[in-house]
Amino acid sequence: MEGSNSATESVPRSIAIIRCTEVDPIVEHLTSTLSKALPSVQIIYVVDAIDRPAVKSDDALTIAMTASELDHLGLYHGDPRTGWICGDYAYYLALQLDWRYAWLIEPDVYINERATAQLREADQSNADLLTTDFHKAESGWSWKPRLEAVTDSIDTDTYACFFPLTRASRQLVSDCLLYLSLIHI
Repeated sequence: MEGSNSATESVPRSIAIIRCTEVDPIVEHLTSTLSKALPSVQIIYVVDAIDRPAVKSDDALTIAMTASELDHLGLYHGDPRTGWICGDYAYYLALQLDWRYAWLIEPDVYINERATAQLREADQSNADLLTTDFHKAESGWSWKPRLEAVTDSIDTDTYACFFPLTRASRQLVSDCLLYLSLIHI
């Protein structure tokens, strides 16, 4: 195609990251469902292996979330629940792959036929963030005090979203990782 950028064309538009602690029948079912819903999207497992052995799968590329990987990215992992409470870490680990947009999906998300059509349509969006229940964070939200402590020099509000199914652009994920490195959250 004349005038096209072959480097951009060779980078997959989207990947789907399933963050999990193991590749069990629930994850395998979600993989099958996603493969049908978004057939052109490569599925990746980011498996929490901080305090357990890393697992591999024949069904999808697997990235192990290990203490050394998180150290390499400069990310905190002192809490034994890090793999669960820091869902955004799966996005950062996936930066080692080529993609323009990444879906992040937890194994307990159920995708029916209606959701399949919505996912296909949403995957064509160029928005930096697709999510549900995006709202100004309430005072009781556990992350609000931490985020406000490091952003008090910025005139902005703190927002939250429902996280089990999100999609972010590579640029947004890269910017978030850079910001984390600057504030050492």
